[in-house]
Amino acid sequence: MFKKMTVLAMAVGVVAALALPASASADWKHHQTAIQQNQQIGLTGNIRFQGGLGGVECQVTSAVTFEPGTSGFISSFVPEPTSDTANCKGLGGLVGCQVHNVAPTGFPWPVHTEANGSIDIEHGEIHSQSTGFFCPVKNITITEGTVVATPNEADTADNVQIHGKADVHLQTNSGVTHEEETTVSSNPTIAIEAPNANTYSI
Repeated sequence: MFKKMTVLAMAVGVVAALALPASASADWKHHQTAIQQNQQIGLTGNIRFQGGLGGVECQVTSAVTFEPGTSGFISSFVPEPTSDTANCKGLGGLVGCQVHNVAPTGFPWPVHTEANGSIDIEHGEIHSQSTGFFCPVKNITITEGTVVATPNEADTADNVQIHGKADVHLQTNSGVTHEEETTVSSNPTIAIEAPNANTYSI
């Protein structure tokens, strides 16, 4: 009886091992070796928030810190390289809007890795104002949401692609607030800044 149980246990162990992919570990890695201390990288690219009324796109730079294991955080999210006025624009029904005073809140924004190689980002609120003769809104608030970053390479990535959803509150010039769900995306990707491109992986 003991021998039968041992054989059964071994069989279960083999099945379990086959069921788990070899890369099940989602730890942050530096050249395929799990990091042992915090590592900060920079990201730069265009982020777009697109809803039914229109959208907003900004070129931004962001500081991301990887912690040993699977967690990390974003500590900054600012228009780049100069100002929100120069690096943000309205789209669709908001094309007549000049976006300014972009003010993200709630830092740090948590991030964590998934076994499939993607990164979940829980961003805080992002407030901004908009002006323009043909602009239908005066305040835009992107509320908390979760987006996913997918690295372009499984081993050592040099960019990530962003996709997800977030709720947006648009205050019109008459004072009425309109709420809608927006699609969050990168246009087309967010670059990992030197010297950390082609260095880190999950």
